Amino acid sequence: MDREGLHIVGLIFLVLILSTKIRAQNLVPNPSFEEYTECPDNIFQIERAVGWSWLVGKLDYYHECGTNGQGIPVNRGGGGMPEQVKLMR
Repeated sequence: MDREGLHIVGLIFLVLILSTKIRAQNLVPNPSFEEYTECPDNIFQIERAVGWSWLVGKLDYYHECGTNGQGIPVNRGGGGMPEQVKLMR
């Protein structure tokens, strides 16, 4: 095997080894909104979800423990199951 072939084999080997050690960084804190400080009981309470806040606009926070129209699957905005369903209670 010539020198160029060895470089290609070495590069492939290096990429395979590094790809098993590298993990993606999760840049979204609490992506499923399951961690909370208090259950939502009114509109515009996104700050009750751990790691979330709002800067511009109006964000509603719906959770299964929510009251006063802020629960799921039925709430003041309509109804429907969440995209991600809790598997364990």
